[in-house]
Amino acid sequence: MRTFAAAASRWEGDGFGVLLLDLALPDGFGLDLVSRGLALAGEVPVVVLSGLEDGAVAAQAVELGARVYVVKGPGAVQDLRAVL
Repeated sequence: MRTFAAAASRWEGDGFGVLLLDLALPDGFGLDLVSRGLALAGEVPVVVLSGLEDGAVAAQAVELGARVYVVKGPGAVQDLRAVL
């Protein structure tokens, strides 16, 4: 999905096992998206995938309740496989 709203409209009843969330979407940015994602996901784990390599933002995302924060880059695929 390209927007948070599009993902949210498909979320209910589809039985997803994880919410993979980018922090830069056309309809949201940053930790606000983490909060919105956590509210949407309920008990489903939220994994943040971001191009923002910022330890403080990563720590805040995890403090809010994200399962893990993965930085986009050469090792991201292996990191995501390990998490999932």
